Amino acid sequence: MEADYILQARTWLNDLWAHLGYGECPLTAKELAERNVWLTLDTDGWSESQMAAVLGSGGATLDAIQLLLNAALNAGLAESEHYFVTLEVNGYRQKRIDELQQLATDAVTRVRQLGEDLVLEDLNASDRRQVHLFLQDFPDIATESQGKEPHRHLIVRLVK
Repeated sequence: MEADYILQARTWLNDLWAHLGYGECPLTAKELAERNVWLTLDTDGWSESQMAAVLGSGGATLDAIQLLLNAALNAGLAESEHYFVTLEVNGYRQKRIDELQQLATDAVTRVRQLGEDLVLEDLNASDRRQVHLFLQDFPDIATESQGKEPHRHLIVRLVK
């Protein structure tokens, strides 16, 4: 039996798809950890224009849908009770995660070689979160987000 928050996410997304005229969109849920789930949208039968509309330029629309979904699920909950849902469409998220993991690995190599902080710009909040998560397993590396949106950036540095 699925967790209540996964059922709520399914309902919210199906309401959105119906509103957009896409009809019901089957979802596969994979719980990654407690309160953390990966939802893969089954987009078989979607047109290229529907797919492009849901992804948006550089995944911006998908990020916005994911942000709104998480906000709806977490409304009224204490931060310690928050859920985190990742939406996957047509392999987009996994490809982006692979790119970010390579970016993070390259950043670690560069920071270690140069001994200087490295600023990673042009990452949205979701991408910054992924890089923070990747780099938390490096004991000699620290990350910090600085600035205000839309000019927020991530700093990778050696721990002294």
